[in-house]
Amino acid sequence: MLAPQTTGCFANGKEDGSELKFVHTGSVEKEDTFSHLEGAANSFYTLFPLLEQNYNVFFIAEPDVVPVQDNWLEALVEASTSVNCEDDGLWQLGSAPLDIDVDVGSQRKRVDFHLNGNALYALGCSLYEDYKCRVQTFYAPKGECSLVGGCSTYRTHEGGYDHAMYRFRMHPDNYEYSRNILHHFAYTKIIQNRGEGAYDALQLVEESPSTFLVHSKSVFLNSAATMLKEAFATVISAPVCHWYFQNSAKRIYQYLRTGEIDKGEATKMLCNTFPIQIKLTKMQSLCSSYEAPSEQKWEDRMPGKTYLWSMDFHGGPVNCDIPVITAAGGVIHAEIDGICEHFGLCKDRLKVIKANKWQEFDPTDVEIEKFKIAYENDDEFKRVDAFICHHPAANCELFLPFDKPIIIHATTRIEFGRHDAGIDWRLGAGYEEEKAKRKWRSWISTIMKLDKDKRNIIAANNAYDAEYIKHFTGVDAMLLPSWCGRDVGIKFCDDGWESSIPKEYKPTRREVMIVPYRSNLGRSRFEKNLRNPKDHPVIKSIDSATSEVGTQINLISDIYEDSNPLP
Repeated sequence: MLAPQTTGCFANGKEDGSELKFVHTGSVEKEDTFSHLEGAANSFYTLFPLLEQNYNVFFIAEPDVVPVQDNWLEALVEASTSVNCEDDGLWQLGSAPLDIDVDVGSQRKRVDFHLNGNALYALGCSLYEDYKCRVQTFYAPKGECSLVGGCSTYRTHEGGYDHAMYRFRMHPDNYEYSRNILHHFAYTKIIQNRGEGAYDALQLVEESPSTFLVHSKSVFLNSAATMLKEAFATVISAPVCHWYFQNSAKRIYQYLRTGEIDKGEATKMLCNTFPIQIKLTKMQSLCSSYEAPSEQKWEDRMPGKTYLWSMDFHGGPVNCDIPVITAAGGVIHAEIDGICEHFGLCKDRLKVIKANKWQEFDPTDVEIEKFKIAYENDDEFKRVDAFICHHPAANCELFLPFDKPIIIHATTRIEFGRHDAGIDWRLGAGYEEEKAKRKWRSWISTIMKLDKDKRNIIAANNAYDAEYIKHFTGVDAMLLPSWCGRDVGIKFCDDGWESSIPKEYKPTRREVMIVPYRSNLGRSRFEKNLRNPKDHPVIKSIDSATSEVGTQINLISDIYEDSNPLP
């Protein structure tokens, strides 16, 4: 094993060690790599002899420990005065599991009161060193901890050195020894261990004024991922992305993201889908305390929330709306028949309309009538508060018969799906010029009528389409940009799917790429070479402006031979 090393940073020239230091505890040889549990345990046990050379107490704060009040450092210093090697001193001061859901990870069933690893620890105590040595001997290396002792109890939900440290003193075999050292371990509210659960910092401090720090992985997870993981840990005791559970988990995750279900409903859906696993985990009684969505009447579902319903042929636009709508207390159900898999929003219970090689971008009069008949007595549609359409926006015509508020949120030209001969792939998908002209005029008239009813909203996610709508309809469309930021657009169970933190942008070149707004409607023009891109007024104006300051501008076609955007 490599020797522990200390590296000074922001050195202030003092000899008292007061500069900020980065410490790493080394690693085993290259051919033997630590598992997550082994790495954490190795760091923990190795830190003590390294730090006790200069310190009496230290505090472990993992990256998911965050302050919830000012003056947290002063509070820690004050609490540390009780952490020492005296006969009545504390060796560890930390938090018990304080998840809001007491059944997550079978905590109640396991009577889990372990002190979380994020805690204050005493240094230089020979009796505490003896205790840690006993723990590592009692839980000898094996299995997932084959390289480091004392890093797991080898029981379900008890991986980690903190679990080993707790279970050792609670084990019947160690009763006689443990009764004489229990007083060296104490619980505090100065830090709360909330596991992976989400929390409201202001509410938490109001309820517990003595709490200054909170440990919870929820700071790195989006709320839907947090709830899904907690539900799995509670009743399945298995990872969410295990191949056996993944397809069902994906659908539940979709409903959690869109706000259609809460954690209790997600838990009951798991109970109903995997009854054998529920028997193995003995969670039948917990399952009986919840109702799945299918066990409720539509009129009783999502109480107090505005329910939006969408049917698009691309998952991108509505996917970007989800964070905004749910943050405002709303719910949105998306039936995407087309480009959907990447966004996890594929159709679920859509009737009549289907992609059909994109022909139903422009449904026939027969299909429109069938859609009306299929949904006119539908209990879900009676619960819907408003319909929202993006791609194509003209799909909102399907919802006219239901006399509900309609939100048109255009993300591209409004003729998309109606009068769009400029799209090469549309020409081979049932497009008829005369019908298209008639439907285009009808759609323009519909937008103008919808605008007169104040229940409806006509909007676009970019200034160009807002002006485009005004040009053809006279309607002043609201500019409503799409929010495509956090936890948006990562395929379920791909790397980072559960994260609430966008991947860092790391450019490797100094050039700036200027990309025009996507226009499907210009594909045929490019294919027929009707306009040289260099002759476009925008490109000409950019070229003129940059040449004055000595900046060069090139089209991609100037740099790469294979730059044709068409497949």
